[in-house]
Amino acid sequence: MLTSVMQGLCDIDSIPGWLGIPLLLRGKIIGYLTLDNQQTAIYDQSQRSFAQAFANQAAAAIQNARLYESEREQHRQLQQSHAQLIQVEKMAALGRLVASVAHEVNNPLQATQNALMLLEMELDGPQRPDKVTYHLNITRTEIDRISSIVHRMREFYSPLRLKRPSQSANGDAIDDFYRSTNDELQPIDLHAILESVLQLTNKQLQHHHIAIARTWSRNIPLLHGNADQLKQVCLNLILNAIDAMSGQAGTLHVRTAPVHAHLHENRLQPAVRLEFSDTGPGMPPEVLSRLFEPFFTTKEQGSGLGLFVCYKIVEAHHGRLHVESHMGLGTTFTILLPVVQP
Repeated sequence: MLTSVMQGLCDIDSIPGWLGIPLLLRGKIIGYLTLDNQQTAIYDQSQRSFAQAFANQAAAAIQNARLYESEREQHRQLQQSHAQLIQVEKMAALGRLVASVAHEVNNPLQATQNALMLLEMELDGPQRPDKVTYHLNITRTEIDRISSIVHRMREFYSPLRLKRPSQSANGDAIDDFYRSTNDELQPIDLHAILESVLQLTNKQLQHHHIAIARTWSRNIPLLHGNADQLKQVCLNLILNAIDAMSGQAGTLHVRTAPVHAHLHENRLQPAVRLEFSDTGPGMPPEVLSRLFEPFFTTKEQGSGLGLFVCYKIVEAHHGRLHVESHMGLGTTFTILLPVVQP
């Protein structure tokens, strides 16, 4: 059409050649390709076909470039979202850690307060030296526990430790916190720990009319672990049993026995089994399945961290914590601890 018009106006051989080709992609025009030729007035069919093929390739290349830019932007947004998610996980892990440490400190604080109260009553009364010494020893021991927890917290978040490549950046931080160093591991008399905890909770057990039934094996070997942490586990489980049987007289059965169990790396090894069985109302399956989750609690004043801390401590000792409960029959917590730490 353009050629016929130009032929009527001038000598077509003197007109420079021009070719305009739309860049088509899925039926849509995304641009134009224009070709100028100072020597050829009319492009022949082979030239037009070649130009069209080139235009098609150019359209595909432009679209690929757009897709690449879009994917690069999506990747940038994904990286940004991932970084934000890591930060959120760090803050959540830190929140769980701080809350669990606060919970861990609270028990020795309460024990210290009770010991000081009993010591004050003793000083106002007959002032029996053995009782005064006993309450002072409890106070000293519990303050040492608090000091140990604070020291562990400071060591865990020391600048040198945080620079180590092995330092976890997510929820595993709380697992690292409960792993003891070689200096913190020592031979442990499990029965001595149990006696100490039962002495601490004696007043509460008496107040709630809860009897203690001991079934302790004489052949229990010494454990190798962190005494303060295992004391915390036993204390939490006894306090939970007291809460479960609150408002009704009951019995807390405490059993120990030497066993062989599949623990670290599922290897059969010498271990100790420790059981706490209460005669409380038991728990329904929906509660049982979430019992070791952080911040899950059925108590009005509960923090939902006691059993979570117990689970993490036992896990850090390469042991296992299991619970079995039946409505109307009570609940049993079973702890399996290896005699020798891997």
